[in-house]
Amino acid sequence: MTVQDTQPPVPARPLPLLAIAKESFDLLFTNLGAFVAAMAVPLVIELLAVWAFWTTYGPEMVRLSMDGGGSFGAPGIFFLRMFGLLLVLMIAYALFAVAWHRFALLGAGDRPRVLPAVQGRHMRFLLLTYGVGLLIGLIAMAALVPLGALRVNSQILLVLVSFGLILIFTRWQLAFPAIAVDRPLGLGGAWRASRGQTLRLFWLFLLVVVPPAAVRWLIDRTFQQDMGAFIMTGTISLPAAAGLAISAVMGYVMLAMLVGAISGAYRRLVLQQTS
Repeated sequence: MTVQDTQPPVPARPLPLLAIAKESFDLLFTNLGAFVAAMAVPLVIELLAVWAFWTTYGPEMVRLSMDGGGSFGAPGIFFLRMFGLLLVLMIAYALFAVAWHRFALLGAGDRPRVLPAVQGRHMRFLLLTYGVGLLIGLIAMAALVPLGALRVNSQILLVLVSFGLILIFTRWQLAFPAIAVDRPLGLGGAWRASRGQTLRLFWLFLLVVVPPAAVRWLIDRTFQQDMGAFIMTGTISLPAAAGLAISAVMGYVMLAMLVGAISGAYRRLVLQQTS
C-alpha cells in the first residue's frame, strides 16, 4: 500500500514524545557501527570543505567584518562563496539523512554503507531541503517587509514571527522521510498529516536536539581559541583540527537524533494512519 498525499483517514493520537525520543536514542547508541558507516563519507566531505574554505577565505572574512569589503571589493562575492560552502555541506547532510531515515524506517534490511549509492532520492531530498529553506525565507520576507515599511520595531513581534516560521518548518519535516523511503508525500500532505501535532512535534525535536547541541557547544567553547586562530590566519593547528573533527561528529550525533525522531513521528502520523 502506498502513502497518498492526502489527509490521513484516521485522526492521529497525540505523539508519545518520550517514546519517540527513546527510540531515536536507542537507534543511535545500539547501532554505532551503522552510524559510523552512514557518517563516514559525509564527515570527510564536511571536514574537507570547511578546511578548504577557511584556509582560502578565513583571513578575508576577518577583513570583511572589519571594513565591510576586504580585498573582495563587493561583499556579495564573499557571500556567494559562502553559499558554495553551504551547498557542499547540504550534500553531506542529504547523504547522511537519507541513509539514517531508511535505516530507521526499513531496519536492518537497509543498513547504511560506508560508500553510499547516490540515487534519485538523494537529489529529491536535497532539492526539497533547498525548497523548504527558500519557502521559509519568502514567508519571512512577506511577514517582515510590511513591518519594516510600517517602521514597526517590536522584539515581541520578531520573536512571534520567528516562532511561527519554526512551527511551519517543523510540520513540513514529515515530507523528508517519505522521500528517503520512496513514498509520495509532499509538503501539503505533510502539513495535513501533522495537523493537531504542531507543538508536540516542536517539543519532540527540541527534546532530541538540545542535549547533543549543548555538548557540541561545550566542545566549540573548549577549542574556541584554536579554531578562531585558524579562521584568522588560514593556518590550521592540531588542536583546531581536533576541535573541528569532534564538533562535526557531534553535529552528526545531533542530526541522527533528529532524523530518528522525524522518522518516528512519520511512522505514527503517516504510515500507521494509512495502513
